[in-house]
Amino acid sequence: MIIFGTRGVTWNGESGEFVCPGCGGTTQQYTRKTIRRFFTLYFIPLIPLDKLGEYIECQRCRNTYNEQVLNYNPAAMQEKARAEFVEHVKRIMVLAAVAQGRIDEAKLNAIRETYRDLSGTTLSNFDIQQELALARQAKGGMPAYAARFAGSLNEHGKEMVLKSVLAVLAADAGLIEHEDLDLLNELAASMNVSQAHLRGILAELNE
Repeated sequence: MIIFGTRGVTWNGESGEFVCPGCGGTTQQYTRKTIRRFFTLYFIPLIPLDKLGEYIECQRCRNTYNEQVLNYNPAAMQEKARAEFVEHVKRIMVLAAVAQGRIDEAKLNAIRETYRDLSGTTLSNFDIQQELALARQAKGGMPAYAARFAGSLNEHGKEMVLKSVLAVLAADAGLIEHEDLDLLNELAASMNVSQAHLRGILAELNE
């Protein structure tokens, strides 16, 4: 009696180093594993057929991942997230200045200083004017824009956004007027920041 069939066979491929998510983002050795279906005769794999799958296995924790994990770079991801945050803060400050309706040199300086503190680079007059032009054409205003990225921020990030807007709104007179509070309340609500948290931020400004 002839016994034949098919079964999957796994074998090791290339190996190297990668940043393993399962090991806390530390560099570990990996092995690429390939699973291929073989025709078997008397349970012995003889003829390779189709490839069933491929994965990356960490040699320390033995977790398995798809090959995209080889592109995983936490430092690059953090730098990208930081750059995106700075751009969001810049845009939200400009939207705040436009919403307030009084765009004087004090407000522009507040935007420049905050941007420099966050990014380490200088925002040119051309860049600011370009941002102002875009802000005037934007639909939905400051709260709508903030709601689009608020989900990616922790509480500290949201607080930084609010403090940056506060710096712009209070730049000319050094205090927050009633209509400015309405803007801040809308902004806080769009980012799911509680009124108690907002009051705490405002209290710091008055100290």
